[in-house]
Amino acid sequence: MHQHFILDGIKRDRLPWTGDIALSLMVNAYCFKDKDVVRKSLVALCRGTFGGNGGVVDSENRNDLDDINGIVDYSLWWIIAEDLYQLYFSDMGHLTRQWVRIKNAMEILIQRCDDDDENDGMLLVDLDKQWLFIDWSDDVQKIVSLQILWWWAQVSGAALADRMKDSDTAKLWR
Repeated sequence: MHQHFILDGIKRDRLPWTGDIALSLMVNAYCFKDKDVVRKSLVALCRGTFGGNGGVVDSENRNDLDDINGIVDYSLWWIIAEDLYQLYFSDMGHLTRQWVRIKNAMEILIQRCDDDDENDGMLLVDLDKQWLFIDWSDDVQKIVSLQILWWWAQVSGAALADRMKDSDTAKLWR
């Protein structure tokens, strides 16, 4: 078996999707231990976003501010998946290369947070302009699920910052 990326819907869209990577990489770590396919998938997903052109976010370049796969929660899943990748594969070279993008992604997401006293730190989504793809159940309030993913992404980002020995960033994201 040889493949270059973890793909979803082999017969459908044949693309890597961030929401599937987090679960798939855990299965891969247990069954195949193929870190290359996971690493290539994570890199492909964020290519062209979050300052992918030299590490600097260009606010005039819409792609730098876009979410992965154009979906808000997939940007969160990407950060979570980067942390899971480190947990299972301990690839500091990859983390070092991705660190600027991870920091940029977190900063872009933080800028979307509400800073009033009532909703302090909640990730805000304009459903008319942003795509939220939480489809676990029709009975689930998507905004609540989004906040749980946002919390998990912050925990994951802080863990990645700890691995990078960036204690100021880790403290900010906790």
